[in-house]
Amino acid sequence: MEGNTAWMLISTALVLFMVPGLALFYGGMVRSKNVLNMLNMNTYCLGIVPLVWVLVAFSLGNNGDGDGLEAFIGNLDALGLKDVKGTDALIAVAFSMTFAAITPALIAGAVADRMKFSAWAIFVPIWSLIVYTPVFYWVYVGWHHSKLDP
Repeated sequence: MEGNTAWMLISTALVLFMVPGLALFYGGMVRSKNVLNMLNMNTYCLGIVPLVWVLVAFSLGNNGDGDGLEAFIGNLDALGLKDVKGTDALIAVAFSMTFAAITPALIAGAVADRMKFSAWAIFVPIWSLIVYTPVFYWVYVGWHHSKLDP
């Protein structure tokens, strides 16, 4: 195994383990009646966000040439990871997917004791598609990519 591949796998695992750690941290900060809700909110991020990322968001967040509408959001050419081949590409999908999962889990701390799980279950996939995916695209592919480089 190449060193870069090994490092990406280790980094992916470390970010993946951040979500349960964050769930336990936030669970210790809330009142006892809301501990299970907080654990569920964080764990839900590990279930729904990877599904959304693989089916739609990866394509919108990584494909595009940066011109026209594709300066702001990608296209659906890789919908469901179509034509994503090779170990390096799949590791990149997994790595970016773990960051997509930890981000709404961080938001859970802001809504601790204030949001029901049913509202959270609706919020997370919508937020991942409407907010996280375009910002991811802007930073790594779109209009903001390389704009601040010297």
